[in-house]
Amino acid sequence: MTAACGILKWVLRTNGKSLQDEVIPRWKEKEAKTAICMSDAKINNHGPARIVPEDIIVTAIVACQFHLYKLTHEDEDDLICAGIVNREQFISDYYQVMHHGAHIQNSDKYVDYCHQLLCKLRRVNPQLDIDGEKNIWILKPRASSRGRGIRCRNDLKDICSLRRKWVAQKYIERPLLVYGTKIDLRQHFLITDWCPLTIWFYKHSFIRFSSQPFMLESLDTAIHVCNNSIQRNLKNAPNRHPNLPEENMWHSDEFKEYLCTIGKEQVWDLIIIPGMKKALIQT
Repeated sequence: MTAACGILKWVLRTNGKSLQDEVIPRWKEKEAKTAICMSDAKINNHGPARIVPEDIIVTAIVACQFHLYKLTHEDEDDLICAGIVNREQFISDYYQVMHHGAHIQNSDKYVDYCHQLLCKLRRVNPQLDIDGEKNIWILKPRASSRGRGIRCRNDLKDICSLRRKWVAQKYIERPLLVYGTKIDLRQHFLITDWCPLTIWFYKHSFIRFSSQPFMLESLDTAIHVCNNSIQRNLKNAPNRHPNLPEENMWHSDEFKEYLCTIGKEQVWDLIIIPGMKKALIQT
């Protein structure tokens, strides 16, 4: 399903149509010499590219339509009957497009329909925009901690070949970046009772940084896992932004100051904190 959505997004991007608005406009980003807030997958130049048949778009549309129908039971009349889908061929063509720079035949004629379908999917999947196109998954070994053994993978055969038990989760391919670098937020809380639910939420938190600039072209742990136990053993990249902390940590107050510099001073109190509390209560 995530691969199918990725193809629809590829159709829009390749033909100059966008699904989402950027958190920080590109012109403001360049003027401030900071990194774009919501990262985009870069387009690689692989030279003369293979042409993939447009069947991959039709297959992706069918998969998304049926997924949407199962969730909403709406638009049954719009479902396309596509016969037997060759799953292996779809995956092979998908990798050609996403990993090797292949083009899809006649993709321009599907732009409007792909846009309409993705807009419908967005209503039932709030994370559609941040899922990205490359179908990257983050894998965590069972009963482990401090980032040990975590890896990112984008190949189905590679994932299925793993012998241990893993927790697989869709990777956020368009995360919030600070000066072009991935961060995560560590928030402490304490639950003292379940009935009634009683949660103590610490008023301060801290932000952890990767030591390397963010990119999707490499799935190196140094780029994508911000745990201190991982990053403390690595050297900060020489091309990092000078405003990034040498020790790769910020107090939450420092992060709020950063949000003010990009015109998002209300985000912490109106979105981030309420969002974390809501997630805790509803878990």
